[in-house]
Amino acid sequence: MSMQSFFVQGQQTACANMAEAVASKIQDMRKEAVREMFSDFSLENGRLCPVGTIRGVHYVDDAMAENVNAVWYALENVHEPIYWIVDGERTDDVERLEVLKPWMNKVKRLICVGGQDELRAALDLDPNRYLTVQTLDEAVRMAYLCADEKQTVLYAPLFPGRGTSESSESRSHRFRQAVNEL
Repeated sequence: MSMQSFFVQGQQTACANMAEAVASKIQDMRKEAVREMFSDFSLENGRLCPVGTIRGVHYVDDAMAENVNAVWYALENVHEPIYWIVDGERTDDVERLEVLKPWMNKVKRLICVGGQDELRAALDLDPNRYLTVQTLDEAVRMAYLCADEKQTVLYAPLFPGRGTSESSESRSHRFRQAVNEL
């Protein structure tokens, strides 16, 4: 496979394929601890999945982006102005959010489900670019009302779900359902 065709598949897919190849080679290693560490590797589906386009606004689901590194990747790979929906129970130190600051110029508005005032302060966002809502449905409706053509509504929660029963799959389903109801 040529390098050109390798990278045509997209940066995330290319990286995931390389990681999967490395993981399969590690299975042949002799050290049991290293082999076990990579034995449950599986390709993550559901990252940066397009949900649809409504009035020229793209809706993208990245419900698996539940930490700073995953959100960094999402923000870097969306090339249009972003309405970013954040959701979940904050677990990270606010200082870790510092790495997201360079991408905040792409974020037109940050919509937080349940409120995250520390997040707004840590990202040094103007209060006019920050909204607090109570539900994911309400966040999607607010993004629908605010976003303009050729912009993206990105659902990248940043934090794990509230409670032990809320998986990224159920959050993804709720986001997609809210978009489909617009």
